[in-house]
Amino acid sequence: MDQNHFHTSEQGVAPFHIYHDDKSVAKFYRLNAPYELTYIVCSGTDDDDYVNSVTLSGDNSYMSQETFAHHAMEYRNHPGHYHDYFEIMIVLSGNVTQKIEGQEYKYPAGSCCMVSRGLCHYEGYEGEASVLFLGFSREYIMDMFESGDRSIFNIEKSIHESPLYRFIIEDMEHPGRKNYLDFFPSMENDDAYNILHDLTTRVMDLATEPHFGASYLMAGYMCSFLHHLSQPQRYLCTRVDLSVTNEDLLFTRITNLLKSENGRVTREELESAFSYSGDYLNRIIKKHSGMSLFDYGMVFCMQAAGKRLAESKEAISEIAEDLGFSNRTHFYNIFKKHYGMTPKQFRERCIGGDAPFPNMIQI
Repeated sequence: MDQNHFHTSEQGVAPFHIYHDDKSVAKFYRLNAPYELTYIVCSGTDDDDYVNSVTLSGDNSYMSQETFAHHAMEYRNHPGHYHDYFEIMIVLSGNVTQKIEGQEYKYPAGSCCMVSRGLCHYEGYEGEASVLFLGFSREYIMDMFESGDRSIFNIEKSIHESPLYRFIIEDMEHPGRKNYLDFFPSMENDDAYNILHDLTTRVMDLATEPHFGASYLMAGYMCSFLHHLSQPQRYLCTRVDLSVTNEDLLFTRITNLLKSENGRVTREELESAFSYSGDYLNRIIKKHSGMSLFDYGMVFCMQAAGKRLAESKEAISEIAEDLGFSNRTHFYNIFKKHYGMTPKQFRERCIGGDAPFPNMIQI
């Protein structure tokens, strides 16, 4: 994005200052405004398809269109860009490949990622897709956090407990770290897409038709995005180091999803969640864990069973049923395989208090 292409306000200050026009050198974006919104739509991958982009920041706006072929060439050959602000990529539809410092990571609809300041990246599209990019200046996002600290609602301070908050604060204290946050919707988050689409519609409508109080309302919408991504029951958040490959990240996503669902995730649900074939996902699980999907899922299921047996007075049959076992004998056999004892013996040992929480047998 070249700042000369922006429609600017009467002050004549474009929201971006871009360094390095040489296409062999990564561009650097400096944000001269509190925030920026960039909405991109890719119509497909044929020769006559296009990538449309609109960027809005206060009274400033920028629109562009390029052919998909040109964008794909840029993705292959251009080193990318980096910036002095925090950016969240929100995939609203389709699949997006985020190339970060040369590594490629796939993001299906509903997933998001937040890159730190100074992290070189570039986005590619595999077909029809729509994406919203939220850019926050250092001062703007800190003002949102500080407003929460001053709030009369104590619940607002809970943002401090989120990985997102810690990631931003650590980046401010130690700039230049090469990592980013990966957000993947949990299976219980049925409304993830609806919330993201609703908030996107609201911020874009407000940015194009502002009114008195629009600045406060926009900050509220931005806080809603951060709040939504910070809820562990809605999003599984992972801090990703750049030494991690796309395959490693995919296995981490699978692991996090299995943990959140107590291991009870079907092959079809994994296919739907990650936009990969079941055969490929099974190979990833087997390669990294040495187990099948079912056996790897049972690790987390038995962890949940052991925790409930040790910390509650629930009937064993209720725990088994709640964890998806219709056959009590099947539950007992798998439990004994993992812990080397029956659920009853396990509970008695925990209640006795003379021994630590029994560890699972390595399988």
